[in-house]
Amino acid sequence: MKTLLIGFGDLAQRLQPLLPGDIVAIRRSPRPEPFCRQLDALDAAAMGALLEQRFDQIVVTLTPSERSDEGYRRAYVEPMALLVELLAQRQLRPRILFVSSTAVYGQNQGEWLDETSIVAPSQFNGVRLLEAEGILLNAGLEVIIARFSGIYGPGRARLVEQVRHGIPISRNLLAYSNRIHVDDGASAVAHLLQLEAPESHYLVTDSEPVLLGEVVRALATALQRPAPSASAGAPFSGKRLRNTRLLASGFRFRYPSWREGYGLDKLQPS
Repeated sequence: MKTLLIGFGDLAQRLQPLLPGDIVAIRRSPRPEPFCRQLDALDAAAMGALLEQRFDQIVVTLTPSERSDEGYRRAYVEPMALLVELLAQRQLRPRILFVSSTAVYGQNQGEWLDETSIVAPSQFNGVRLLEAEGILLNAGLEVIIARFSGIYGPGRARLVEQVRHGIPISRNLLAYSNRIHVDDGASAVAHLLQLEAPESHYLVTDSEPVLLGEVVRALATALQRPAPSASAGAPFSGKRLRNTRLLASGFRFRYPSWREGYGLDKLQPS
């Protein structure tokens, strides 16, 4: 088994040890690992030469250099268009897993959603991710789209630190939120790659959508701090995501909800 990791950030770095066989990773900035190359996914000549290694599977975990429509287009749409073109030129047909986002769902009134729900993104990030998904799905390749909810875990403790230090929260506490611990996210990708006949789309999210205010109150209690103030907002906005398909595929969570993921019983009071 030969795997190409296009993008080698935190998620891919956690995924790499879970994969069998030979690994090659690329990213824009250098890394010390001998299997990781400094290479831009938009460099057609370099990507073409790399694909001559004939990988069995490709995992795409790219991130934009800026949070703008142009940033997302260059991070996702253009690299996937180039990848499809280069594979077709070489008549290569690896399995591709593309890490996308639940931002492709524009629903915002507390709806329950799954992989069969209508996708109608309301912001540029969801629009561009959906465009990149379509490029891959229309290429006639075996493609798995893994739509991640909000990733949290080590190095992503902003909400915990806001509560710890009493920093006001600008988001609506009456909005539903969905999460996936980064370690479960990496394990889910490895699991999906092992499936013999995977579905084309999976929601990678834990088993408990929750109002943001409930999370904030629980963190404040664990940290023995008053809950930070928050901006007012419309009640019960956001969306609630079902992970039924992921569970039915045989995946089991290490952190099935935000309670285990944040380790409420292990947080040290301020």
